Amino acid sequence: MSENTAGDSGTRGDSSLEPDAEAAEGAADDRPTVYDLAPDCTLEDTDVDALYHAEVNGIVDYGVFVDVSDAVSGLVHESNLDDDYAVGDRLVVRLTEVKPNGDVAFDDADLDDYRTETIAHEPTVSRVHGLSPGDEVTVEGEVVQAKQTGGPTIFAVADATGVLSCAAFEEAGVRAYPEVSVGDMVHVSGTVETRENALQLEVDSLKRLSDERAVEARERF
Repeated sequence: MSENTAGDSGTRGDSSLEPDAEAAEGAADDRPTVYDLAPDCTLEDTDVDALYHAEVNGIVDYGVFVDVSDAVSGLVHESNLDDDYAVGDRLVVRLTEVKPNGDVAFDDADLDDYRTETIAHEPTVSRVHGLSPGDEVTVEGEVVQAKQTGGPTIFAVADATGVLSCAAFEEAGVRAYPEVSVGDMVHVSGTVETRENALQLEVDSLKRLSDERAVEARERF
């Protein structure tokens, strides 16, 4: 199956649209949308009956397993396959079911034409105040301190409700996330634990917010 994306409109040398391009611009694009999930997207970023770009990660007697992100994988049963695939092949799938045990089922979607829309992960943001050991959370706030120890890098991240110590480990004594500085607005995700009678987040990921998102976060902060 060929991969298709929305094309650019034709233009003349004066940068104005050709008549047929103008008509196309004004017309609704009724092609089906295939979503391209960012690697950190989870099931919360998906919808049943939606179409997704996928990659085959395994072949079994009863079908193929596919990834639509690093965290979302599932089975296309052999009865729902329209072609033969090998590991690494790309295809378009339709999410048909998320079972109570978390298993995900897909159908092979054989499309002649479609448009692609990229989906970024939008985590549920928790406030610092009220966190408990064992919570798996994402906190949005400002880096107010960054300290390198003989082990992890300790970032202090503050939101409007408090300050949370966040431990990120690259290797002993090596600065984790060197692109992140004091004053940056960030998303930091991980598991809350107790260290020396205080809460500490064991960091899984730490990302600077985009300029627009950072402005919004500072207004809330």
